[in-house]
Amino acid sequence: MIVRDGYFDNEVPVVVADDEGCFVVLEGNRRVSALKALLNPDVIPGHEAEIHSLLKRFAVEAEQLPTRIRVMVAESRSQVAPRIARLHSGRSKRAWSLDQQATYYYSLLDASTTAEDLRAHYPDVNVTRFLRMAAVRRFLASAKFTDRSLRSWVSGRGGPDDGELKMSAFEYAYKVKEIAAAIGLSFDRDGLLEPRAKTPERIGKALEGDQLVALEYLVGQFRAEHLNTRSAEFKRGTPEQAALIAQLEGHTPAPSRASDGDEDHDDDAGSAGAGAGAQGGSGGDRGGSSDAGSSGSPEGGRESGGSSGRGPNHPDTKPTLDLSGLAYGDTHVNLNRRYQELRKLEVRVVPIASAMVMRSVLESTIKWHYEASGDRAHGELKQVFTRVRDDYGRDKALKSAIGKVHSGNATQPGSITWFNGIVHDGDAAPSEADVRAAWDLINPLLRHLLRQAPSAGAASAP
Repeated sequence: MIVRDGYFDNEVPVVVADDEGCFVVLEGNRRVSALKALLNPDVIPGHEAEIHSLLKRFAVEAEQLPTRIRVMVAESRSQVAPRIARLHSGRSKRAWSLDQQATYYYSLLDASTTAEDLRAHYPDVNVTRFLRMAAVRRFLASAKFTDRSLRSWVSGRGGPDDGELKMSAFEYAYKVKEIAAAIGLSFDRDGLLEPRAKTPERIGKALEGDQLVALEYLVGQFRAEHLNTRSAEFKRGTPEQAALIAQLEGHTPAPSRASDGDEDHDDDAGSAGAGAGAQGGSGGDRGGSSDAGSSGSPEGGRESGGSSGRGPNHPDTKPTLDLSGLAYGDTHVNLNRRYQELRKLEVRVVPIASAMVMRSVLESTIKWHYEASGDRAHGELKQVFTRVRDDYGRDKALKSAIGKVHSGNATQPGSITWFNGIVHDGDAAPSEADVRAAWDLINPLLRHLLRQAPSAGAASAP
């Protein structure tokens, strides 16, 4: 980097004089050593060929290498010890965000500096990506949103807690050509907006009609956290992406996140118990007393198709977990609340939180189950699950799931080790697929535990 970009002395090395009249470098060893090697490659016998190759490649730049540099001469090591500690403890400089880097590279463009020049001068930088990012930011900040708060949000002009739109997330949207076209974006090979005769600000300001409506909808989905870098809408070939493109192009009405599932149904339904409606049968008896198939959950009565003739969606197409069949309406109020919160969490947006609440639901359901039997289960998840294994581990329908939960390792979603890792290991980061797999594993156990409580001293099921 020194031979290519030049030596900068804005931060000078710190040295101290020794007894022989020479100087010992206390801070800046790498810079000083690099300069010495560039001026005399033979000082590093094992790498002189590599250094000679560098000097040949950057022959013109190498002519500007300094033979003398400015330094700060300290009176003693102890005098500069606090300064050196500050430089190497924590972060002496805050790294630029991607937005700031994009703004910097975009600012270098002028009448005499082209994108091609920038790529040549910064060969290790994805200049095209940064130019595209900066151009889109300017485009968004100039669009005439009908919701004025969106304009502040996308331009970063709000307060420190406004959570401005991150271009590193929004680029997932405009990298999809159809989405970019729907909101009025077209890029050339350099990452700049077309037409090049107009600035991004002018293009954004002139946006109107269906493209402005589409842009406002798309940005609104990001602000509501319905879209993020992990959304299926940005994965090529998914039904979610096709639906989003159709929505932005005006082919379909705006989708409701509550229309295809139960996630935003009346919160009171979960505590209504069996009164939520009967499930199964002919579908005609929806208001009478519930039969043995009633779940007592908010999802009761919604899976039978009703008069619309439309079957239920696949559970994994819903943004939340499918809690149908779980009769938690008659549990105590705090356990009921846990189920209510779990059913509202959008797994693709908050997978870690979903896994944590799921763990709490499992442990609390086990304790409620045994409390109802008069023989309480005490301890954390591992301790109380031992009771489940002992009582139901030989039940053919539950044996496999119980074994995986009890003995599975950290790579088995839904195992006790997996759940504990998410809670206690800061590096654990489950994916949406992991959380859904964990839910599929423990769901039958929860249904069984919620359905019945064992009598005191119950034996293992045959």
